[in-house]
Amino acid sequence: SFIGKPLSEITFFRNRLWLAAGEQLVASQTGDLFNFWVNDPAGMVASDPIDVQMSTNRVANIQYLAPFGRSLVVFTSGDQQFEIRSNGALSPEDIQILPSTAYEASTARPLASGRQLYFPTERSGASQLYEYLYGDDSTPSTADDVAAHCYGYIPSGVNQMGHSESAGMVFLLSPNEQKNLYVHTYSFAGEDEKTQASWTRWTFDDNIVAFTEMDQTLYLLIKRSGVLVIESMALLNPVM
Repeated sequence: SFIGKPLSEITFFRNRLWLAAGEQLVASQTGDLFNFWVNDPAGMVASDPIDVQMSTNRVANIQYLAPFGRSLVVFTSGDQQFEIRSNGALSPEDIQILPSTAYEASTARPLASGRQLYFPTERSGASQLYEYLYGDDSTPSTADDVAAHCYGYIPSGVNQMGHSESAGMVFLLSPNEQKNLYVHTYSFAGEDEKTQASWTRWTFDDNIVAFTEMDQTLYLLIKRSGVLVIESMALLNPVM
């Protein structure tokens, strides 16, 4: 069903290649990533391609696909999130499309950090950051706004995110404040008990163009006097 339509997203999940076009979600044959054709429509098998449509009472064009836990989380432009799940093998007959949460559309690509999936949204001129918690087969997934206690602190327009799972940090950048990097620091005791959730603003002398984290080090691409330079910051103190 994606033929002739612009693709909005692509990802790999459960040994299939997934493509999104409008409200349609299409997955390749299991183990054959470039085969999107059913060999025998009258005799469907579990490994056949999957072709489904997001069903809601408003237009739900797919924005992002985020593999998370045992599900594929689908973010749409219609303020609705879905989960693709299956009780067994993920097959055309067994696939489940479960409406999960109903929050504003994400303004940047969601990212998984540990057992959480983070995505930013925007409301009334400020940004929010939702922490999406995966629910098992008997518990629905939920999302909490981890910036609710300081609403208005994070500027609107967040379009870049990064994270360091080892340091317990999520980084947000908005083109409206390119010299500021907003940092959400978190920690958990066990699987569910949160022991820390705080916000910090790191201010630089020049505009941040992009950033990424690798080996507990944050690398920043900064535009200084018309020249792009790379700077690095250690996120954790070295062990002496």
